[in-house]
Amino acid sequence: MLVIAMVLCVLGCRSTKDPSFAPLDAEFELVPGGGARYLVLTNSGGHDLHNLKLSIHIWNNVNSDMMRDYTHHIFGSVASLAPQETMRVQRLGSNLELPILERVTRIEVVGKCDEGFFRQTWDQTGSNYLQPVGANAALILRRRPTL
Repeated sequence: MLVIAMVLCVLGCRSTKDPSFAPLDAEFELVPGGGARYLVLTNSGGHDLHNLKLSIHIWNNVNSDMMRDYTHHIFGSVASLAPQETMRVQRLGSNLELPILERVTRIEVVGKCDEGFFRQTWDQTGSNYLQPVGANAALILRRRPTL
């Protein structure tokens, strides 16, 4: 019985999925002449993502109370996302994009698709660019020209 428990422990703790799976790139798109920004996610992997489901956490770690604070928590899904195809963050139950007016210090995307599970984090640097953090830090950011 002890042998079975040890085998289950060892095999149960192993994941068949790649822990460095980071299929998305995040960036802010600025609104010309305004202070609003829109969050755009791009499939930066080399293959289609199927049955993609996301939970997006947008943080402001520098507020008046100096406490970690959510500014937005967004859920999204799409049946398929082709390579280099973008996904624009929208209000729940609406076709309108979600304008982000608050200060943002960190964005975390937790998701799953048929290709695997992933967790990606970006910190906002100056000039509204998002810098990958942790496991997805090796990704190269594509920067759009500022408007």
